Amino acid sequence: QTGRMIADFLTSELESNGHPVQVKLKTCWSAKEFLEILMTLEYEANGGEIPLLHVETHGSKEMGLEFENGSELSWDDLAKLLRRLNVATRFNLLALFSACWGGYFLGKMSAIQQAPCYAMVAPSEKLWPNEIYAGFTTFYRIFLKELDVASAVDAMRALPLQNGYWFGKPAEIWFERVLLDYVRVKCSNEMSEQRAKTLQSELAKDGKIIPIPQLLELLRGQNRKNLLPDYFSKYFMLEEIPENATRFSALYTRMEFVLDELRSGGQHVV
Repeated sequence: QTGRMIADFLTSELESNGHPVQVKLKTCWSAKEFLEILMTLEYEANGGEIPLLHVETHGSKEMGLEFENGSELSWDDLAKLLRRLNVATRFNLLALFSACWGGYFLGKMSAIQQAPCYAMVAPSEKLWPNEIYAGFTTFYRIFLKELDVASAVDAMRALPLQNGYWFGKPAEIWFERVLLDYVRVKCSNEMSEQRAKTLQSELAKDGKIIPIPQLLELLRGQNRKNLLPDYFSKYFMLEEIPENATRFSALYTRMEFVLDELRSGGQHVV
């Protein structure tokens, strides 16, 4: 019901703002039907039509999306489907989920995986119908007026929710966060030394005895050479969308600077 109400609101707002964009409301009873809809959107996106995807369904923190007929779509499977659509849109997919725990989906993504969308908006926890309607109508009203996702998300976040908060992040901000979280934990001196000890034991089985300091220096060299380039290339799908190297070049430069600061601190093997 809230999906129909939001679709009607969105149609009215598009008309009043002079945007010649059609709203397509599709009833979806099963995970299979949802898959078919995404395949259709992917086909249309390959032809140049970029969708704004709004999904209105039940959600579970553990299971993912839940459909009327009892079928489910896990967060991992959802990510795979959205990555295909994101590639088809040339990394321009804006996905909005009114499903409870929708924000948990992106929280499972890491910097070493391809981004499932350019930007995502979703609640972090359970949501009530009145909160769904108020949140998304506020988002669309601001977004269609200013054509700025950040401003629209800020307006949503000003609305009180009984549980949690509205989650809204563009891909570059999420990449920066998850990569730095990875480096601070996995590339700390302590974790790197554990990794070096494991590597030393494996090499010893082949009769190769290499001191820990030498292995740490080897890990440091590999990280400096490969960590940012490899993760950046994977996340932003440079193989499929090479123009993203230029599009997100400012982010790459900023991340180089941040990693240099971490290196100078001496607490991380990067």
